[in-house]
Amino acid sequence: MLGRRWFHLALAAGICAAFAGLLLLLNLPSSAAGPTSSHAAPTPVYTRVYRQGLNGYAGAADVTIQRAFPNDNFEGQTYLRLHCNDHTRLPEQAGVLIRFDLSDLPRNARVLSAAFQLVTFSRNITDDLLVSFHVLSRTWEAREATWNRPRAGEAWATPGANDTWYDRREEWESWALFLLTNPPQARYTWDVTEAVQYWVEQPQWNHGAKLLAYIGQRRDVQYDAYSSEAPYPELRPQLVVTYTLDPAVPTPTDVPPTPTATPTRRPDGPLYRGTFQQGLNGYFGVSDTYLYRRAPDISFSESISLHLRWQDKDETGFVDRDESNPLLHFDLRSIPSHALVTSATLYLYAFHQSNSSYLDATSHRVLRDWDRRLATWRQAAPGVPWHTEGCGAPDRDFQKRESDWVDMPAAGAWYAFNVRDMVQHWVWYPNQNFGLLLKPHVDVNVGYSFYSSEAPTQTLRPKLVVEYWLPADVPTATPAGASPTPTPSPTLTATPPSTPTPADTAAPSPSPTQTWTPTPTPTITPSPTATETAFPTATASPTATPSATATPRRLVVHLPLIMK
Repeated sequence: MLGRRWFHLALAAGICAAFAGLLLLLNLPSSAAGPTSSHAAPTPVYTRVYRQGLNGYAGAADVTIQRAFPNDNFEGQTYLRLHCNDHTRLPEQAGVLIRFDLSDLPRNARVLSAAFQLVTFSRNITDDLLVSFHVLSRTWEAREATWNRPRAGEAWATPGANDTWYDRREEWESWALFLLTNPPQARYTWDVTEAVQYWVEQPQWNHGAKLLAYIGQRRDVQYDAYSSEAPYPELRPQLVVTYTLDPAVPTPTDVPPTPTATPTRRPDGPLYRGTFQQGLNGYFGVSDTYLYRRAPDISFSESISLHLRWQDKDETGFVDRDESNPLLHFDLRSIPSHALVTSATLYLYAFHQSNSSYLDATSHRVLRDWDRRLATWRQAAPGVPWHTEGCGAPDRDFQKRESDWVDMPAAGAWYAFNVRDMVQHWVWYPNQNFGLLLKPHVDVNVGYSFYSSEAPTQTLRPKLVVEYWLPADVPTATPAGASPTPTPSPTLTATPPSTPTPADTAAPSPSPTQTWTPTPTPTITPSPTATETAFPTATASPTATPSATATPRRLVVHLPLIMK
């Protein structure tokens, strides 16, 4: 009897244990075979410091070019000079060319931050000096470069490397303000993240940068900084790069060699011309819509028209505000990413006006992504609002500085917008091509309607004409920015643009289906300013050292500054 009781107790305990084990098995997470995502190994973050002489690094090159000595080379000097005199007709007196060899960075590196640093040691007057960082577009040699030439046997397109479509980029990467409140010896920093990412992805086009001095008032200001030849290694120019590796981008086994072909002076006319218009020669890369204040939750991406309207008063009184704003986007990945854009013109055909009043319009680069099909007045994409409704936050939703200002006296005509600067930016940074925004300017209630890319008459749709050429010292003219998937490209010719004229034949085509992929919203950060340290601080080791946690990449939007 006692043995039977123990038998039943043991049987019950075994059943309970089996049942508990079954419950545990059923509640195991789906990733029981491996660690959960919350405990996944962090992505390594690496930091490299590039400075002449640091751990044997010898890839830095820098030189001063001076207007007063246009044919003299100053390579080997222990200083770099930045000099601007606004008393003269040509203010810039001395600039700096600088380049770092970044060939040891993996081609699949994703640059989280890159800071260029320079240490000054003297100045001629206690006044501020603004110094901007511009990416160079052509090859130069430190031992041969002068104010007049990038290297022996050649000439800058404009002396001082100042041609903004052949010698260097017009738009600066960032700028630093040399402050009078700082001591003469101070370290200054420029955020050059986007430039370094470009050089990592396209190492054959790493020609370095020019430092351009500007003051904007009637002053004669000169600063001297330590060069890569300075006897104090810790005071030499340096570039600090923090990056992670993108596993989705395979590291290439062969890196294209640095081109050695001799560049030639720019030609008299453009070499290539691309016409981008929906349905033209199989091109379907245009997306457009308009944002309407009175219908804030409706998308107009399939409308045959784009409405631009200003409202000065409504039933509540004077309001003075945008009522409707068009958004347009052109896929330009067929243009090589090293192309130098000589002109870019957006043509819009106005077919209707609400009354006889004129309307002025400005074109602005959009600074954040938006859903090509579902963007509305309130939202850039479903669940993602604009910073200000109507894509209305200056330097957050759109670039406040316009690319062009166009007067429109009446409908029934084509209107042309100069958009060269923004097209050049999109060619260099295709992942920042979020299209453009039109804004109205007038003092009465009036609206204009333009044909959209959905218009039944193909020849009346928005048209972007881009003229560009390719530097001779780039090894190939193959479109490096072409779409990775088969996409019809616009026709490229060497003939001048024809005058756009409306046609009467209808050629309707279905609107292309697009999928919107959200990208991080740009964070507005002011351009870097000087660090008020009299002496340079210690720097990290130049070797790649993994960090425990990853730092998200910071998108930088350069704030506009009037320099003309």
